Order: sequence, then C-alpha cells, then structure tokens
Amino acid sequence: MHRALSTAGVVLAGGRSSRMGTDKAALVWNGKTFLERQIDLLESLACEEIFISVRKDQSFQVSRGRLLEDPIADAGPMVGIASALAETHCDALWVIAVDLPLLEASWMQLLEQASCADSGAVFRSEKGIEPLIGYYPKSLLDVLDAAIRAGNYSVQDLLKNAEIAGKMHCIEMPKRMLDSCLNCNSPEDLAMLRKRE
Repeated sequence: MHRALSTAGVVLAGGRSSRMGTDKAALVWNGKTFLERQIDLLESLACEEIFISVRKDQSFQVSRGRLLEDPIADAGPMVGIASALAETHCDALWVIAVDLPLLEASWMQLLEQASCADSGAVFRSEKGIEPLIGYYPKSLLDVLDAAIRAGNYSVQDLLKNAEIAGKMHCIEMPKRMLDSCLNCNSPEDLAMLRKRE
C-alpha cells in the first residue's frame, strides 16, 4: 500500500495583468476575489501549505496563505513554481493560476490520480500542454532549478522534457472540462464570466 503524499499548493498571481488593466487577483466574481477562490480551492484539496507567488512590486495582504516573491522579475510562472517547491516540506505541489475562477477540485483530482511519489501530471488539451493547472512532484525541483540557471524559463519546454524522462504525465483534458478552464485575461473575458453570476 502506497503512503499518501503530502501536498502543498501555490496560486500563481505574479503576472502583469496587462490585458486586464488591473490586478486579476483582486477581481471579484460571485462575492469573492479570484485569489480567495483559488485559496478556497487549494484548501478543499487538503493542502498542508498554501503559497501565493507574487512580484516584488505587488502589494498584497492575505489572511490565508504565505506570499512568495519571485526572485527573478518577469521570468514567468516557472520561477514561482520553483520557489514554492523549494519552500514546501510536502511531497507534491498543486499549481494553479489566479485567473481560472471556474476551476473545480474534481477536475484537479484527475491529475493526482495520474501521479505518484516521483512523477506528477498536467493536462493536455487541443491547445497543447496546460502547465498552470498541475500536480508537480518535489523531485522536479532539480530540473526546474537547472532550467532557470540556464536562463530557460519555458514551462512548456520543461514539461515536454519531464514527460520524456517520466517525471511528468500529460493526460488528456476531458472535453467537458474545457468550460471550467476559462482563462480570464481581458475585460471581455470578465464580462463573459459575469454573465454567469
């Protein structure tokens, strides 16, 4: 019988939100900010630790979770993922972007089911690999650190190589899940989302 893996979670909230024009973490939908929704989601997945990855120039106050400032500015999500993996004592890390307000725990659990102690999982859709909804093993930290030291901040490249090495599995995203993966990047996306309230 396998030992149950301990899990942490990170909300990636350090993007510039340039298309939205305002910080997406603070946007409100159905009475909660996007950030609060994602912290709720990670809590529902029994995360022992929750991190919020932010830029150094962001001013955040949170009542739950721990802020992690990106050590390299504007290097994309890989740096936030690596920072959280380095900080956690847990075996694995849930990774979610702040701008996915419709994401549900039931879909994320499919990734956990496809993972084990030494390998994690992300979804693959018709658009390609979806790195910002993922279950990343602690053992991937060395690979992430090596890529960052080499100046390669592409999470897509990392995951393709990790899949070849057996460190990550890319599982097909169920078609009925696509609606839950609405990436709210622009005022137009937000207007579409608010029609659901």
